Amino acid sequence: MPNDVLNWNIALGAATSILPLRNRRLKVRCRARGTKELCVLLDRFLSRFEGELDEVAIEEIEELLLESDDDILSWVCRVDTGPERHENALERIRLASFLTGRDGELHGIRRELP
Repeated sequence: MPNDVLNWNIALGAATSILPLRNRRLKVRCRARGTKELCVLLDRFLSRFEGELDEVAIEEIEELLLESDDDILSWVCRVDTGPERHENALERIRLASFLTGRDGELHGIRRELP
């Protein structure tokens, strides 16, 4: 009987801590890129939107990070057109690079997450 309670508590703890673990993993993956410019853009993105990301947003960013640094950088900077499946993630990164301050205002214009 005590083993059942222990297993249940472990399972419950694992279920409630999945999102913070994914956030930490995402932070490491964003800061350990090969291109410094991309690391700066991703760091701005994380510092601006980290607490607001849900599972879907994290999944979109994780999928984007499977691409090469050169491709991601050219898509974020709009040098090339990125795949449609990455557009939400790219738009969040672009938005974070333009926003100033914690309130999310740029020249008095309020911008929302896509």
